Amino acid sequence: MKSLEFEDLNKMADEIEDELGVCRNDLRKIGTLNIKAQSYMNILSKQNQNTKEFNLLKERGEHIQNNIKVLSDLRKKEKQELEQEMSDSKINFKRITEARDSSSNVSESDFFHGQSSRLDRIIHSSMDSLESIKRQGNMINSVNDTLRRSFIKLGAGSDLLQKIESRVAGDKSLFLMLICILIALIILLKLVF
Repeated sequence: MKSLEFEDLNKMADEIEDELGVCRNDLRKIGTLNIKAQSYMNILSKQNQNTKEFNLLKERGEHIQNNIKVLSDLRKKEKQELEQEMSDSKINFKRITEARDSSSNVSESDFFHGQSSRLDRIIHSSMDSLESIKRQGNMINSVNDTLRRSFIKLGAGSDLLQKIESRVAGDKSLFLMLICILIALIILLKLVF
């Protein structure tokens, strides 16, 4: 294998460290960076030079890999939290469904009290879902910005981007309007019962 110069390897390490800084803000890119860092370490291990400079590069590569491991662990933790949130949402939905399906002989006041408390739980879970949707909206916006930059780099016309954005805005407003109508119906049902 051809031996690379110190400057080339140092430049590769600089690029990886720059990407590491980007990954601190966007953990979704950590997988690609991990592959680059492993490739860099493989290249270093195949170099036949055992100078102080190359030893410093190896130490720098190990430091980069340690930082990547920390960020990977942080990403795993975030994924687990999101999965737990989804699991909790499913459990709340199951409880609401079970409460609806249970039928027993109860007095009218107990029935209305039960319906009122059930609507309170529904409103609470709806608010939780709305918060979840807001977080997902933030994630979608960051992906949208990334796609926009990619389209611009590829040379897509601004007319095409405007058409796409207007379609997305229309769909989003329709979705939000339907959510508002659903919340209004729940509140109306609560007031009636």
